[in-house]
Amino acid sequence: EPTKRAISHFFHFQVSRFGMAPSDDNFIRLLESGPHIYAHYFESLSFTPGVLESEDLQREGNKILSRYNFIAITERFDESVVALSMLLNVPLSDVLYFTAKSNGGYDDGGHVNQDGNHVCVVIQKSFISEGMQQYLESERWKHRTRWETALYKAANRSLDLTIDYLGRKKFNVKLNLFQEAMERARTVCLPETVFPCNKFDNGVFHPEGTGSCWVGDSGCNMECLDRVAKELNIDR
Repeated sequence: EPTKRAISHFFHFQVSRFGMAPSDDNFIRLLESGPHIYAHYFESLSFTPGVLESEDLQREGNKILSRYNFIAITERFDESVVALSMLLNVPLSDVLYFTAKSNGGYDDGGHVNQDGNHVCVVIQKSFISEGMQQYLESERWKHRTRWETALYKAANRSLDLTIDYLGRKKFNVKLNLFQEAMERARTVCLPETVFPCNKFDNGVFHPEGTGSCWVGDSGCNMECLDRVAKELNIDR
């Protein structure tokens, strides 16, 4: 969703990583800075160079939907992952995951300081001031995000239709199994997982090969996820 993504971008990068003050002026300045903020997915998923200059953006949006076999929804990530696993006939055990970044925790250590060292940064919790809210409710913001919002709604509708095609009853059974395993993994696996940056050691950076992840903060502690999947027999 474009507004949620813009807010997350501001607090994750500008405020947390770069130390920018979370003022109304800085927030609005970022949201005014370009289509990478207010039309991020519409622009990045399109195969048309300069798509936002097109005379028929509705046609361009339809082209995006027709060229991708599947578009996941961040706010419905579990549903997206389970639906994709069913489409590809991939076991649920292969799509279990950890949320590596959340506000109040550390990022992935991707920020490099002036000395060339990776720095773990605490992700500041997002908030919306009265001034920020006024801008987000303005006709200017709604107009700028109109095609991104339309694409988001269409992708949501597409996911619903995909689930209907797979069969709601069968899908819900798999989704419940998946979420049970996810909850179990958070309880059992997460405490023993070493990300590049962790609360337990106050954000000391762990280079690749020294933690529990394959690359960066992706593919972390897969052995434990496999154990949980086997224990709960989620691939039955």
